[in-house]
Amino acid sequence: QFPVDSNQVLTREHTHARTLLSSSLTELRLSNNNFQKFPEALLPSSEEPGLTSLRVLALDNNPVDELDEDLAICKCLEKLYLQGTKRLKKLNESARFFYQLRELWIQDSGISRVEVEVATLPRLAMIVLSHEGQLENYDHLRRYVSRQRLCFVQDGGGPLGPDT
Repeated sequence: QFPVDSNQVLTREHTHARTLLSSSLTELRLSNNNFQKFPEALLPSSEEPGLTSLRVLALDNNPVDELDEDLAICKCLEKLYLQGTKRLKKLNESARFFYQLRELWIQDSGISRVEVEVATLPRLAMIVLSHEGQLENYDHLRRYVSRQRLCFVQDGGGPLGPDT
C-alpha cells in the first residue's frame, strides 16, 4: 500500500505499484474523502494504460466537480457511485463509453441531466436517483428508458423502483 491523496503526485518509487494498480485493479473506492478531482496518478499516461480492468468506481461523497474524460478507458466499469457529489453537475462524454455499466448511482448529487445515450447503455439496469425532480429531462428519458431502470432512494435506504 502507498498513500494517495488528491494533491499528491506519484513519484518514480511508485511507478511499479502504479503499473500493478493500472493493470489489475477491479474495484476502487474513494468514498467519503476530499477529492475535488479524480487523482491524475490513476489515469492513463504515455507510460501506463490506466484502469482498464476497473469494474467498480466509488467517488461518492466527495466534492468532485467534474469527471475526467480519460475515465472512458474504464471499458469494464459495471458500477459507478457518484451519490452525494453535490458539486458534480453533469456526466461528461466519457460516460457514453461505459458499455458494461450496470448501475449508476447519482442520488443526492448535483447531476441534473442524464443523456439518453447514457440512460440506454445496453447493460444498464439501474439509475439511482433521489426523486423524479432531480433530472430536468426525466420526462424525456421516460420515453426511452423502462420504469425498472429508474430507481429512487428513500430516506437513506436502498434503491426502490418507482412503483414501490
